Amino acid sequence: MVDRLTALQAPLTTLTVKNSLSDTQLPLGALDRATNAAMALADCMHVVGRQAVTSPADARDAVQSSRAIDPTNPAWDEIEHLLAGLYQRLQTYQTYTPTPDGADIDGWLTQTQAELDPYRQVLFDDTLDSMLAGVKSAQSKWKDFAAASIVGNRGEAVNALTQAIDNVSMLSPTLSGWLSHLRSVVENTRYVERHALYGGVGPHVGGRVGGVRPRPVGRRRTLGRGRAPDRP
Repeated sequence: MVDRLTALQAPLTTLTVKNSLSDTQLPLGALDRATNAAMALADCMHVVGRQAVTSPADARDAVQSSRAIDPTNPAWDEIEHLLAGLYQRLQTYQTYTPTPDGADIDGWLTQTQAELDPYRQVLFDDTLDSMLAGVKSAQSKWKDFAAASIVGNRGEAVNALTQAIDNVSMLSPTLSGWLSHLRSVVENTRYVERHALYGGVGPHVGGRVGGVRPRPVGRRRTLGRGRAPDRP
């Protein structure tokens, strides 16, 4: 739109000069105002697309500036709705806590990618791109941890968790903290296999194994000679 309006400037100016047209006959002033407004709107939309996640306040201000320039345009309501949905999802991700055995992490990472990808299609925010790339990488590293832990490879398991922690720290500090605790457990456990996701009892996090606190096993009672067993 800006390019088209700008392209009209030269031929219309030439026409005005050749024919000695007044501003009433050919209102070039209106064309200038329309061009300036279109340029301002383009700048605002660039801010929204580039700063939606990096600087939400700037993105919201840009929408309001656009509304002031073109108050009857319904597009601003749609953009505000888009941003509100994105911010609500990001807020929810901040406090995501896995189940005690971590069995839902892979599914959560898959769902998060599916939810954020539509926003990436219409925005070009580097922070959002980094978040999505981090989620994808974290999912890969979580699977690497599962493969390493089941064969007792402590070094590979810890390395995979370290990278997964870094990848999700911005999107979900709570998940990052959960993974950090698991890494500490794996680093200090005698048997890494105990914390394998597949074929074992699952990660031992927060005093639980596989999400279930083990029942204490007491000493087996022996019956004295000539003593009848207790009645049930």
